[in-house]
Amino acid sequence: MRKRPLGRHRLRVGLLVALSLVVALTSVAAAAAARLTVKPHAGQACNRLKTPPKGFACVKNKQGQYRLAACTGSGACTPQAAVSAFIKALQSGDGAAACALLTDAEQKLFVRNAAEITPALDGSSCASVVQSFKAAIGAKSALLGGTLSNVNFVGAQAGGTWVYVGTGGQQAALLTKTRKGWLIDQSSNDFPTALLHFFD
Repeated sequence: MRKRPLGRHRLRVGLLVALSLVVALTSVAAAAAARLTVKPHAGQACNRLKTPPKGFACVKNKQGQYRLAACTGSGACTPQAAVSAFIKALQSGDGAAACALLTDAEQKLFVRNAAEITPALDGSSCASVVQSFKAAIGAKSALLGGTLSNVNFVGAQAGGTWVYVGTGGQQAALLTKTRKGWLIDQSSNDFPTALLHFFD
């Protein structure tokens, strides 16, 4: 019987062992990657300094921990996000986006007050007020930016103070949590209407 060369046999065995190790390591790496790639979900821990995944907001719970909260509808996940989004929509003249962040009652009040405060605005609808606001206020719109601070929650309502970065001024804001998310609502010291006084 003819014997096979021993060196070639050992080489084949070595290649098979190496191939098996590669396959095993690939499987381990794939399993580890699958564990690390977790889809965002409500209640998941989050970093408030980082932008949350699309459709979520990073909010502080009653225990003082930051967790992801899901956004639904046309409203916002948090009071802060609602007011910030409204300001940005107002600055860009996006009537649909701005008015979607107001309750129905607040939209009507906003339109009525706009007609009373300045004739420079088109008061035929909420969207038209926002659109004409951008054109009328011009470069002053940059002064509207700011942050909502000192937010307090009472049931489905939240109150806070919008602090203007450009002027240092402050304005109280009231919001209500609805099925659409957080919406700016009516208050005795009406937040959206106060913005119209930038024409003064």
